[in-house]
Parts: sequence; C-alpha cells; structure tokens
Amino acid sequence: MRQNNNFSTAAPKIETTLVDYQDEIQRLKIQLSQKELENTRLQQEVARLQKRTSHFAPANLTLTNKAN
Repeated sequence: MRQNNNFSTAAPKIETTLVDYQDEIQRLKIQLSQKELENTRLQQEVARLQKRTSHFAPANLTLTNKAN
C-alpha cells in the first residue's frame, strides 16, 4: 500500500513537470518561428544589397594590392 501512496504524491509533480515541459516546447517553437522569420528577412536583405551592389564589381573579380 505504501507504494500507492508514493505514486499518488508523485503524480502531481510528474504532471506539473509535464506541463512545464510542454510550455517550454511551445515557447521554443515560437522562438524558432521568430528566428526563421528573421533569417528569411536577413536573406532578403542580403539579396537586395547584392543586387544593388552587383554593378560595382563582378563577383568573380579578384582585387589585388598594387602597393607591393
């Protein structure tokens, strides 16, 4: 019988821990979504800047130091 008492007192802690883990998983999913949106925004900004600056020098141009 004593095991049943231990189980019944442990069950609320397990449920609380499970809820805590579920809350943390949800929080991390939201954070991941926000990071993915930020990543997409940054990729778009990089593409925009690359397009804007592409006329300055070809991508395959190698710059050399003439001072030597």
